[in-house]
Amino acid sequence: MMTPLYGIDQSLIASSNVKAKLKAIPKDSAEYKQRLVAHIKQAFDVKAFSRGEKPQEVTTSQLRLGQGKIKLDDHLSVFIFEILGMPENVMQLKFRISNMANNDSQNNILRLIDGAKNKKYLLNHKNNFSGVDKGFFFAP
Repeated sequence: MMTPLYGIDQSLIASSNVKAKLKAIPKDSAEYKQRLVAHIKQAFDVKAFSRGEKPQEVTTSQLRLGQGKIKLDDHLSVFIFEILGMPENVMQLKFRISNMANNDSQNNILRLIDGAKNKKYLLNHKNNFSGVDKGFFFAP
């Protein structure tokens, strides 16, 4: 995911019950980065729909974020995570990353990567910070 640091920071603060303490944590500290990662993981709502064993059977899997790395920058922060729980034969993904839904002007980019293939989705207020991908991971 790629997003301005200000947007994710404001989202983190808005969702916190210790706003003053959070504002005092240095942005380059390990504690701040851990809180950002936890905030993103909490808001990550992605489901994969895959072919089941029987014809016409569709299985739904809730995906999770695993290990990753982040690069914080005021203009464009980058969050890269391993996706856990990805089934084989994925036909469709439905995703909603709601942690910045309280900011109508926020724009985020979700990028799907599988080997040399990649695809970008703009997530913002107009699409309720959500989207659907059909066929990116599909293996006939």
